[in-house]
Amino acid sequence: MGAIFSRAEMIAIIIGSSLTLVNQTDAVFGNVKFEILPLALVFLTPFLVVSISQMFGVREVHKLTAQEALGGFLGTLFPRDTHSRNHFGTDDWSHKYHNRGRGKLSSEV
Repeated sequence: MGAIFSRAEMIAIIIGSSLTLVNQTDAVFGNVKFEILPLALVFLTPFLVVSISQMFGVREVHKLTAQEALGGFLGTLFPRDTHSRNHFGTDDWSHKYHNRGRGKLSSEV
């Protein structure tokens, strides 16, 4: 989790600083007061977006890794006949003869 938060922190600082310069230029370079709530949100929003998306990404990788490990284990116990179906889940011959989903055999075209 530390790597996720440090990455989110770095991105929030970069994005927040640039947005602050754009949105509150008078406060940065002049005598106008900073608007505190927009300033906080400019830094908090990218931090939360990056943190949450990274956590979901890590969770997805863990889930896929576990599925691959379990699938490999189950595949040794219950081998599948991989020649009868292609990666579309259909028989090998069916996708070769259909004319782009129109249902016509290529010999009929």
